[in-house]
Amino acid sequence: MSIDNVIALTSVTEGIIPIFYGILISIPIILFGSHFLLSLVERYRFIVYLGAGFLMYTAVKMCIEDRGTYYIFGDFPQYINTLICIIGSIIGLLIAICVKKIKNIDIYI
Repeated sequence: MSIDNVIALTSVTEGIIPIFYGILISIPIILFGSHFLLSLVERYRFIVYLGAGFLMYTAVKMCIEDRGTYYIFGDFPQYINTLICIIGSIIGLLIAICVKKIKNIDIYI
């Protein structure tokens, strides 16, 4: 969550006191939470790939559930659509890992 989202959420409240307390509580949570997450990512690199996998899953699911692709995926049962999302995110992650490995190769001509 970013600071603009905190301000947007606290602006829904009525009065200045809840806005003040909302910002006062949320900003330290964002700062310390991001520092904690950064230290975890530096120690365990697979967290980046885990987050990328969730993003890929969400992207494939959004593509499948779109009205434009309903005529392709609309007749499939839900478990098939979930399986397509999982396979699509695994393929996307494998492509990203391969691209990263290829970029690390030095080719001298």
